Amino acid sequence: MFHEKLPADLGALLASRDSFRPHPRGCERERWESLPSGTRAELIRLGEDCVDKPEDELWPALTASLYAEFQRTGNRSRYEKRCFARRSALISLVLAECVEYKGRFLDAIVDGIWATCEESSWCIPAHNGFDSLIPSSILPNAAHPFIDLFAAETGATLSWIYYLLEDELASFSPLVPERIEREVESRLLAPFRLREDFL
Repeated sequence: MFHEKLPADLGALLASRDSFRPHPRGCERERWESLPSGTRAELIRLGEDCVDKPEDELWPALTASLYAEFQRTGNRSRYEKRCFARRSALISLVLAECVEYKGRFLDAIVDGIWATCEESSWCIPAHNGFDSLIPSSILPNAAHPFIDLFAAETGATLSWIYYLLEDELASFSPLVPERIEREVESRLLAPFRLREDFL
């Protein structure tokens, strides 16, 4: 199996947290400001489009009955449309803030992070119930998170936001980056480490 080929001390192969710099952070302005003016303008426009939306449109509700719809009717698109709209808006807001860097988008970014962390599951309904160790249900079991592609993507998105804007989020409240760490750990990293069937 794949995990049997990994070195025993995988951490020794990884860059330290302090030296891991795959991309300039929001506060590292030179590269962000060197983007072509058209690209900068478009990224800011996309963020502005999000900020101008009513909150219930920007962060549409992901209700239990909507989650259950896939098991009941086979329709997966209504839930996914709302879920993916949330993710897309959050990414647009983060990129706009990184490009402009005036704090104008920060409140909406925090709202999006908080809304995402409040979701019962990051697994989409069509993938819920594939966990052989948890009884199948029309709703996700928040006590036993299931890692599907979309849960992993959500964790990756929040991790990138943490990387790009950690200090700025902490200036809003230290609880924001702490919440990202806690949710990614409990929903993805801890279950992954505990169960070989996720490898």
